[in-house]
Amino acid sequence: MLEIFTSSLLYDKKLWFALIPIAITYLWRLMRSKSELYYAKTENNLRIIQKCPSIARRRYYPPIYLINPLIHTWMSTIVSTTDENISYVLEEVKLAGGGHTTLAWAEPKMEVRDEKKNKTIVVILPGLTASYKDHYIKALTKSLLLEGYKPVIYHPRFNGENLVFPEQNNLDILKDFSGTIEYILQHKKGFKFFAIGHSYGANLLVKFLGKKSKENPFYGAVSLANPCNFMLSEAKMRGGIIDKSMNQMLIKAAQKAKKDTVNSKRFNINWEKIETGKHVNNFDWEFTIKVYGYDTPEDYYWDVSSSRWLKSVQVPLLLLQAEDDPVVEVKGIPLDIIQGANSKVIVYITKCGGHLGWLEGFIRLKRWYLKPTIEFINAVTQDSN
Repeated sequence: MLEIFTSSLLYDKKLWFALIPIAITYLWRLMRSKSELYYAKTENNLRIIQKCPSIARRRYYPPIYLINPLIHTWMSTIVSTTDENISYVLEEVKLAGGGHTTLAWAEPKMEVRDEKKNKTIVVILPGLTASYKDHYIKALTKSLLLEGYKPVIYHPRFNGENLVFPEQNNLDILKDFSGTIEYILQHKKGFKFFAIGHSYGANLLVKFLGKKSKENPFYGAVSLANPCNFMLSEAKMRGGIIDKSMNQMLIKAAQKAKKDTVNSKRFNINWEKIETGKHVNNFDWEFTIKVYGYDTPEDYYWDVSSSRWLKSVQVPLLLLQAEDDPVVEVKGIPLDIIQGANSKVIVYITKCGGHLGWLEGFIRLKRWYLKPTIEFINAVTQDSN
């Protein structure tokens, strides 16, 4: 049956005559359009961009069959990366007030390209509920190890195997991250530090860089698909497939704390309402604002948004965003601030890419965004030597 179906496609001239003009039009428009690049014209920014050909060219070409951002996003979750040459050492970081985060230290079983880079620790922040087991984290970890860097994947409470609430007070993801970074600094003397955040993790990273600018240990950072204005981004995806899918992921992550009846009562959590909710906004009403201590989801969206903190970032930062991202509203990026006289932030907006997609190739798909990410890290670390 498969052979008959394939054969009919090959010889159906009407189908090909319909598809060819569409493909030509798409490719023509793509070849003519460049990605957008926004930054302050400082000597440091210009020097970094010069060292990053994938950024300077302002070109990204996705496969023609991934022009739909939802399909592109879905495909990016199933493009696999083998990591049989990598081992992971898991380490729990106990937090003041109770609970813990988890670090996954990646160790190579392969030859690295540059032993000097092994003195730079790259902290990787996954997306909303992801971990070191997800394909896109594996791909980045592998690329960093091949370059010679020392990657460690940060797992917030929600991303770990167990979700443990603080013994008192509310959850504070920024406080948790800050405490974990302090722990790493205490136990890893003589290292330089870089950070790469994905989606929700990117938002947390950028807020940390802005709010903790005077205490920041990082030499630079990369933010990938950052929903930096949560109000606009939540409104963009509300009611769609992504909204429903993300809601289910959040419910699954929250259920890890369901057996904690003491805190369920303390936070007035109604598990029936959570598990029957259909949208992220429902989940935020019934769970997020209660455990994080906000009055409404809108209060939470405003306070957590990293767009407010971009102006305070004091280290080189690359924001890579896709215009067609079904989760992120790129209009939430304050471009006027980024193009200000002393800004260290470089924003690279591609025309397409989906959410954490940016795939390239045709049969064997690869993650294009790894190239500008690694180039940027190399450029910043070279400048800091």
